[in-house]
Amino acid sequence: MKKKPSKQRSKEHRERKKQYIQMLEDKVKNLEKENLSLKQQLKQQKNKEEQAKEEDKSATSSKIAGQSCIYKYNSSLQEYEDYYFNTLAKKILLDPTQVRYSEIEQAAEKICDYGEDRREYLKNTFKDFLDNIMNPEMKTIAAACKNLSLSEAKRRSKPKKRAKKFLNKLDPSYPTDFLFSDSFTLTESDFFESSGKKILSYFKTMKQLIKKLIETRNQIFNLQTESKEFIESPEVMAYTKEDISNILKLHSELKDTKMLTPHHLWDIPIKKHDRELYEKGELTE
Repeated sequence: MKKKPSKQRSKEHRERKKQYIQMLEDKVKNLEKENLSLKQQLKQQKNKEEQAKEEDKSATSSKIAGQSCIYKYNSSLQEYEDYYFNTLAKKILLDPTQVRYSEIEQAAEKICDYGEDRREYLKNTFKDFLDNIMNPEMKTIAAACKNLSLSEAKRRSKPKKRAKKFLNKLDPSYPTDFLFSDSFTLTESDFFESSGKKILSYFKTMKQLIKKLIETRNQIFNLQTESKEFIESPEVMAYTKEDISNILKLHSELKDTKMLTPHHLWDIPIKKHDRELYEKGELTE
């Protein structure tokens, strides 16, 4: 077999080499694109994870913030009261001339009934109390049953074959509609027939009691605010350091006795029996 001329062989070699280089370059480009795509996917995944962490952190922070807010004002009150009834009291007893009236007034203002720290502490404590009166599951059912009468509940919980036209109009985005959709295995008609009256009565009574509780809370806050006028009147403010010293001494004597407890101050009966249900205005000790 006759050999190809050297010139032709060189040309074919260059051509194969060129094709091979082109193939490698194409492969590199494809790998670079794939690498870039993977990097983008990885970045997106990291962003999603970071976002999820931030959301969890934000939710946790909000919960802690509420607790910290209560702690903040309670802590401030304790510090102010400790200063007024201990530090300031000792200073007055040791040398009244070293304590200015302005210092006494500023300290008293911090712990007064209508003071900002006491008011905020009570507001946050009351809000926390309201948030925890009912567990989350019951609050969810209460939201779904809001303003729902027993007759309406029974009508809307009929089997589909008898209320198909009505059920087709339900919008699950509303809690009441969602409760009567086909998303539950529970037969609502049986539930409302047997327990509907009791559960709706429970929510109605709870609503009434909470409203009364809020009205009482507002009356107390208003009374505290109104007390500012006579507490800061010239007659009441005409006290001497000796008067303050005597009050602080009396407080020191009474603080660890039952004399300053809610039961004694407001004549609240002590719950002495072991029954779960409370009677009238009694309160545990």
